[in-house]
Amino acid sequence: MPTAAILTFDDCYASSVGGFADILQIANSYLRRQDGAAAELFEWQFVSPSGGPVVASNGLSLQTQPLKPRRRFDVIFVPSVHYRGHREFDRLLEKQSDACTWLAGQWRAGSWVAANCTGTFLLARTGLLDGRAATTTWWLERQFRAQFPAVDLQLRSVLTEADRLICAGASASYLLQTIRVIERFSGPAVASQCAKSMLID
Repeated sequence: MPTAAILTFDDCYASSVGGFADILQIANSYLRRQDGAAAELFEWQFVSPSGGPVVASNGLSLQTQPLKPRRRFDVIFVPSVHYRGHREFDRLLEKQSDACTWLAGQWRAGSWVAANCTGTFLLARTGLLDGRAATTTWWLERQFRAQFPAVDLQLRSVLTEADRLICAGASASYLLQTIRVIERFSGPAVASQCAKSMLID
């Protein structure tokens, strides 16, 4: 069954963290209906570099498991983070060096990585996006290009996919991004059912 790690850290958006898991839960309902007891259901964990509680940008406390280098996941979701200005955003990213190392190791071991909105900055810091197509939130285009000139930034695309790396633009695009993940692991029929039931275009 596909295993997912939902990476969390202080000031992340609770909507994208919880929303990714919610849509996987809906996918599981369709998979049970389609395949019965033989269904390959999604499993997920909320993880953070040190484990324990993480406080989302809206004040919601999220319980997480610590990163374990030897545990490999099939897909990892990197949520968007609240932007409180250039300097504070850079400081937040600089604190995530352990998460970047873990992400790179997971990808090299065969995991898919899906980064949403400002979370694409964290993924770009791993170097995995260098020379590959990616997108990010449109209003931080200049900042992204300045920090990561080696990335093939394509802002006209809501989603980009290259070598098991899926990037999405502004925060609400995690909806489309999760549908893409479901399609990759459970097929287009289940992905389409999830999209239709949630009115995701």
